[in-house]
Amino acid sequence: MSVPAPLNDTTRDWALLVGIDGYPSLHGENRPGDLEGAVADMEEFEAFLANEYLVHGEQMIRVQSPHPSQPNQPVSMAALARAKAKLYSTYRELRQNGPDWQQRRIYIFMSGHGFIPHEEEKRALILAESVDPFFEHFVAQDAVSFFAATKMFKEVLLFMDCCAVRTFDLTPNSSVWPAAIPQDEDLPPTKVFKVFAAKGDQPTREFPVKGSGNVRGVFTQFLLKALRGDEHGKVSTSHVFDVFNEPNVDFRHHLKDIFDLDETFRFLPYCPSDPHFDIFEFETANLVDVPLQLTDGLRLENGDRVEAWDDGAPIHLGTVASNRLTLDLPEGIVKLRFKGETNILVAVHNRTIIDVSEA
Repeated sequence: MSVPAPLNDTTRDWALLVGIDGYPSLHGENRPGDLEGAVADMEEFEAFLANEYLVHGEQMIRVQSPHPSQPNQPVSMAALARAKAKLYSTYRELRQNGPDWQQRRIYIFMSGHGFIPHEEEKRALILAESVDPFFEHFVAQDAVSFFAATKMFKEVLLFMDCCAVRTFDLTPNSSVWPAAIPQDEDLPPTKVFKVFAAKGDQPTREFPVKGSGNVRGVFTQFLLKALRGDEHGKVSTSHVFDVFNEPNVDFRHHLKDIFDLDETFRFLPYCPSDPHFDIFEFETANLVDVPLQLTDGLRLENGDRVEAWDDGAPIHLGTVASNRLTLDLPEGIVKLRFKGETNILVAVHNRTIIDVSEA
């Protein structure tokens, strides 16, 4: 029998997630207008990080529009400044707590309208708070430079689901995220891995998903497929680089299974990172849907906690939410404790519970 444990050591992993749908100042002729799937893409990427146990919820920093608590508040540079302030405050606290302060990895995901203001790799996300003839934008490389200068993270992963066009009929008004901290020479350079939705001067697209009509970005769906790993569930820099630079037939079919794509659609992602410069590696989780009616006498309800138990202290694995419970469980017989009092032996095979018995 086995006790499930966290698959990846993620206590030092973080995420900065940005999704913008509403662009009230970009309506009208020759303007890009609003998006429908950018926030949903961000939320789906966030769910991936959570479900695969890659980032703890309290270490995910979200900037989205419309924000549930402020539906009329557009995403502005001030919102991103607050996100930076939170990360910088964390950085200072870590430095004060002792020598073992450096965090491992941050995932930066941005979805919305975008363009290339200067250099090919310095992509910009257009912010919702834009006033003609200017439009506020955020150069993602500024965040990368900030983390490289502070060396808060050993690894920075940047994913941008934004267009890469070079021209707009509006005047750029850039507010940067300066890296004002000198580098710590005692630590090796921060490693950076980037994947963009489109090559230079190319758009990217969002489409309705088959069956539901919910709009999603093509790049994000492709990215999530790539981050599921190879046939062994292993995810690495080289694997993601290969997928994006030589998209194979299986991945093309994957997109056609999700969207109604016409033959004129071209998917041209851009991954400029060196494939031999390995940065990240992790395993995808062995996720199992747990039935809420486990036995005749045990019915799970929303809010019920599930733990792994053995001779040591119980390990919290998950909580029932939205009438669903999904756990990362290994193959074989697993010891689970429900509601803090009921011990159950669960047999798992091929990500399915095939037998349940009380211990």
